[in-house]
Amino acid sequence: MLFWKTRAERLKTALIDTRTTLEEFQQDSRDYEEELERNIELLDAQCKELKGAVNLLQLEVDHWKVGRL
Repeated sequence: MLFWKTRAERLKTALIDTRTTLEEFQQDSRDYEEELERNIELLDAQCKELKGAVNLLQLEVDHWKVGRL
């Protein structure tokens, strides 16, 4: 009987530890996902800004080409 009580207590402790580890992992995953989403938003904004700069430079190049002809 003592063997089974000890075994049950060990399994209960292992279950609690596993649940705690899972909850920590899930929270870390949510935090990481939020960070990645913020990074994506920042990179998208940067990309749009750079595309705008490229367009302006292309217009300038076209202007110079027309002036040289």
